[in-house]
Amino acid sequence: MRRFITSLLCAAAVSAAPQALAAPANFKIDPTHTFVHFEIMHLGLSHFTGRFDDVDGSIVYDREAGTGKVDIRVQVASANTGVEKLDQHLQTDEFFHAEKHPEVRFVGDQFTVTDGKVLAVSGDLTLLGVTRPVTLQFTHFNCLDAHPMARVPACGGNAITHIKRSDFGMDAYVPAVGDDVRLSIEVEALIPQEDGEGA
Repeated sequence: MRRFITSLLCAAAVSAAPQALAAPANFKIDPTHTFVHFEIMHLGLSHFTGRFDDVDGSIVYDREAGTGKVDIRVQVASANTGVEKLDQHLQTDEFFHAEKHPEVRFVGDQFTVTDGKVLAVSGDLTLLGVTRPVTLQFTHFNCLDAHPMARVPACGGNAITHIKRSDFGMDAYVPAVGDDVRLSIEVEALIPQEDGEGA
């Protein structure tokens, strides 16, 4: 009887504990903690920066196998440089041509993983209707079995990459406005609550 009661208590403790990260797991990007920043040389004087505030997407990640897929969508209209006139100029056909190409998208499924940490994700970046290969290099990556507030599995990290905007047909004002663009991404993603409860 004592062994039976002990088994029941252990089972209850396990069922009440936060669910660990299953493999593969489907994550939804948290738009309140995910932003894409861009940095570009201006007139050879300084690196000008801005960010996109509207970023969404999904991540599939198999923690055990070190495989997965990333799908990130950036809304061009959310470009934010802190200068309203420049934000409006970026929407024109000299730059993002937002009316025709409202979205920038990265889809990657080639993961480089060491000791459970994602070091890089390679895939395709589509900008202005042109698709080129791009590799995101992660400077930080971590997963939690249970997010302290949402209480579902979560992963996040910081990644950087460099592109030449002229490769995508965006060549206005080169070289006065630099061709090389540094992109940095801060991303957090969680398993949706309904999925987390059933994991």
